[in-house]
Amino acid sequence: MLTPATLSTEKSRETKDVTKLDYIPSGFVAEWPAKAVEVPSPTTKTNDAKKRAKKRKMNSLSNMISKKKEADDLAKKKSNSLSLMENLGILQTDPGINSQNNEGLSQNATPISQNYLGRDQMNSKAPENAIQKPIPCGPVFTQTAPTTKETSPIPRYTKSLFEKVFNDATMNKEFRIGNLILASDYFLQTAHRNVLKVNTDAGLLEYCKCIKAAIQALLILAKRYFQGLTPQLQALVCFKLAKLYFYETENLARAEDYINKAITIASRNNLVQLKFASEFLAVHILNKSNSRAALSYLNTTIANFSSLGLRNHVNILRFLKINNLLVIDFQQGMSVLKSLSADATIDPLTRQLCVLYEMNLHLYRGSPRAALQLHAQLQDIRRPVQMTAMLLLNELMVHSRMGQFEKFQQTMVTVNRLILGQRETKWCDWSEDGAFSILIPVNLNDVQSSHISYKVNWINSDELVILYYFICGLAYMTESFNGKKKANKFFSLCLKITGQQLGDLQSSTKTRNFGITLFNSKVLRLQYFQYTIHYYQCLDSYQVGEYTLGPLEDLIQRYENGLLTPEQVLVFNLLIPRVYYLFAMYYQERRQPAIATQYFQRVRAATCAKGTPSTEGMKLSLQTLAVGIGCEMFEPVGEYNEVYVFATIHLAILAEKELVGASREASIAINETRSELYSDLAVFFSPQHESTFVLSSVLLALTHQVTTAIYQESSQTTNLLLLIEQELERKGPSGSKITTQPFLAALTYLLLFQHKHEQKYLEMAESQCSLISNTPLQILVGLTKERHFRRNGNAELADLEKVKVTRLYETKAKC
Repeated sequence: MLTPATLSTEKSRETKDVTKLDYIPSGFVAEWPAKAVEVPSPTTKTNDAKKRAKKRKMNSLSNMISKKKEADDLAKKKSNSLSLMENLGILQTDPGINSQNNEGLSQNATPISQNYLGRDQMNSKAPENAIQKPIPCGPVFTQTAPTTKETSPIPRYTKSLFEKVFNDATMNKEFRIGNLILASDYFLQTAHRNVLKVNTDAGLLEYCKCIKAAIQALLILAKRYFQGLTPQLQALVCFKLAKLYFYETENLARAEDYINKAITIASRNNLVQLKFASEFLAVHILNKSNSRAALSYLNTTIANFSSLGLRNHVNILRFLKINNLLVIDFQQGMSVLKSLSADATIDPLTRQLCVLYEMNLHLYRGSPRAALQLHAQLQDIRRPVQMTAMLLLNELMVHSRMGQFEKFQQTMVTVNRLILGQRETKWCDWSEDGAFSILIPVNLNDVQSSHISYKVNWINSDELVILYYFICGLAYMTESFNGKKKANKFFSLCLKITGQQLGDLQSSTKTRNFGITLFNSKVLRLQYFQYTIHYYQCLDSYQVGEYTLGPLEDLIQRYENGLLTPEQVLVFNLLIPRVYYLFAMYYQERRQPAIATQYFQRVRAATCAKGTPSTEGMKLSLQTLAVGIGCEMFEPVGEYNEVYVFATIHLAILAEKELVGASREASIAINETRSELYSDLAVFFSPQHESTFVLSSVLLALTHQVTTAIYQESSQTTNLLLLIEQELERKGPSGSKITTQPFLAALTYLLLFQHKHEQKYLEMAESQCSLISNTPLQILVGLTKERHFRRNGNAELADLEKVKVTRLYETKAKC
């Protein structure tokens, strides 16, 4: 699934951002590295003390001269400190949040669904000065220790060094405060730049040290200078501490304590923007333990901001509320999202984002027609390039799912132009974490004097290309029989880029600009991409009679033997039902119906409608949403799920075969199962489900009708044959060299029945067999010819065709 929109708010652009720290003031750096202490040798002579005393006496005159210079320097430093404080926002009347975090948070809040996937220690309280060790949620890639000593780019630091520097009586208090804030940001950014080194034990230790130093700098402010800070800075320090504890450690109790302090201070001093940012983060912290409680908290917060008349703040909180509603009650969440899409009071870009999200969810849930209807609501306005890419990917999926291949190819051309244009500009509009900003004006005190800019966490440029090639591969799976293997070529490109991305994340020599939470999410997301692509590669090869399981067999073995990490299990749970479906077809092809039936039943059990979600289930769904691959609560179920419908058709066919030769007692149980399966299929293909993918695919509907006609001896074969002939003509005119899967399927269905145009379609099928190597179609052609010759009294030719068919069966069995 395309990643659901995730938000974070930014401060007003009127406030100068000083957190993009490219330097440390020289007066601070001079004292920063721990200096080596020279230990005197035991053989040092005792007259050294006399020499030092004499030297001090000779330098006394110099010391007297330097006193005046020191006084002048101190006055100058104080002046510079006041200037620095002004830049930091200490002397401003209403500063924004001067912090920057690459986890989707820019200046004023945090992302909707970024959740740390480590152990939940909500009820544990760690010491304030201790950081919990972040644990990568993806696989930990081991690397050989370097043979040569590396120079660490991270300066040495200790708590005592902090105290030594900032207890200096000659240092101005405002200067110390400003440098503590800068120091915290510096260490956070240093950790993020070196995040790829967490693949090694030494690199992970350095990352944790930097995060601990970032927290320690702010704790000094919170303990020693807090009462002397302005209310803006008090709220800011608490907010930054809460954010660090939440995103970088497992100490959620500390994060909750500090965010509550930030909200209290901001509310007491009427600091609207700081209060909004703090409330935003508080929702995410609460989501880690109880999404229902977070939803109640959100409702209260929305009511508070509504009473203040802050409409745009409320709209952002309403959008934030969507994911919580969706994981609790999907239908209610969709209704609220639909109302947001139609709300004229919401700014145009946010409204379009709601429509794109709604389209995406319809596609994810198997309703391409509903997604197509929403397309008309998208006005042609200036939007970020990422939103244009979202729209085009949704269009590609709609055309692919509905079999509109010509429109699909037209959209492909548009996407190609977009990608080529972005490459020419070196993807300047894209960030490595995939986030982009949407700017909204904000009215404070009835004066439009500011704005709030929230961030949407999506995918980066490389992942955009992966998704584009992936969707193209899905569309070209209908042409698997022509031998060109276009789908496989697209899937191979996807795997190549995905492998390169994972390789980059394993490289400790490269730098990035995001934290360990996003690092873990990217690893899991790319691994999920890999196995999803392998799934469709196998499915594509099945269509041409090449039954292999590839890397998916290893995945299932590790999954069932408990060899995956808890985070991998959480993510791969979404893929396992589809892998089971491949296994079922694999064993059905190898004439092992009992094993195939077991796997098909597993598929139905995993994808059927479930009851009310548990609190733990909602919590896990929000965690997988943070990875950017959908979640269990969003998964289509029942007639909306492809593999559920396909498995039902397969089980009906297997039940029909099982009836042949079954005992009387066994036949009773088989007939009951068979009746239930056909009853389910009748519901799936009823007119009231026309919005689902089932009736969006003419070929799938024909497959159901053909199965029913054959096994239930339906008398409506005349109308069915007419429908199949119409579909055949629609997929390709008679006599043309069409080898697409829908065309061949329609042709195959016509050969199953006896009718007046049988000879015509038999010749067409023989022509297709000369173009492609398809043993099942060749067998069907032979059986049709045998039937045709026997009906016309030519037993000799009929027996000859029977021998050919037997040989084809034997050849197929050997393969």
